[in-house]
Amino acid sequence: MLKTIINKIIKFFNTELDNDLENYTTIGKGVEIAGSITNGKLFIDGTFIPSKDADFQKLQISSTGVFISENEKNVFNTEYLEIAGNFTGNIIATNIKILSGATITGTLSYSGNFLSEINTTINANIKKIEA
Repeated sequence: MLKTIINKIIKFFNTELDNDLENYTTIGKGVEIAGSITNGKLFIDGTFIPSKDADFQKLQISSTGVFISENEKNVFNTEYLEIAGNFTGNIIATNIKILSGATITGTLSYSGNFLSEINTTINANIKKIEA
């Protein structure tokens, strides 16, 4: 039974992942951007330091990607969050997936599904919230 549930969760997250990066705003490896990005989909391979009005529907942080919210009062909202790199900040997401090798600091709140692979470093509050 547990294996069936785990497989359903994995299948859910794999179908949520949008591998077509044409529709994403992409911050490339070695690039650092500070400010506001309000595109619906953001892929971070470099470094992003968001302003408080940054807005994204899907946020994917690659293994070389870094998301740093310098103001701990800023809380970001997204439908889907996937972290393989470094995340520092506070975020509310419907679904969260943390991949092996990720480093998380701050607060992660979610209303849907939460999945964390092994070999992650999480120094964060993780909260399940009612939708």
